[in-house]
Amino acid sequence: MKNSAVLSQEPKLADAALERRARRFWVGMIVGLLGLQIAIGVVSIMIATGDGSAAVLPNYYESAVNWDVTRRARLKTAQLGWAIEYAVLPPEQGTPRREMRVMIADPQRAPISGLNLAARVYHHAHGQEIFTVQFEEVGAGQYVGQVPLVQRGLWQVDLRMEGPMGIAADNRQITVQ
Repeated sequence: MKNSAVLSQEPKLADAALERRARRFWVGMIVGLLGLQIAIGVVSIMIATGDGSAAVLPNYYESAVNWDVTRRARLKTAQLGWAIEYAVLPPEQGTPRREMRVMIADPQRAPISGLNLAARVYHHAHGQEIFTVQFEEVGAGQYVGQVPLVQRGLWQVDLRMEGPMGIAADNRQITVQ
């Protein structure tokens, strides 16, 4: 009889050990999957917030609220028939800045002088780095400003012109070599 009691306990011990192993496996699996989910979430947040190309432009809300003013300024340039040309010169040796020239002419190709020019300039791949540039008139209808356009690629130029005609604007994308 004693032997039969011992034999009947051995399968119970083996079942208990198997059950403990199965329990550890499934608990470990669940904890591992939850940990993986948390790790994926943390990595996703780090990628989303660490990428400088996905930036919110400053004063975007104010621009949207004052959309009609912005639109009028852009239409003013078209109504006046002005031709606006941009030229970005290569950087001077040892300096991280380039000279940007803006040439403005009327429909008869006569230069427009006496304007106050300012621009917001940013690289499309780094929208959070916005540079403000003030231009000086160096000749009839020619304005020059120093800009840190050291990186090649596509740049956005938001030009604002003020003069006796009011406020006009020009928004362009230029490619810097």
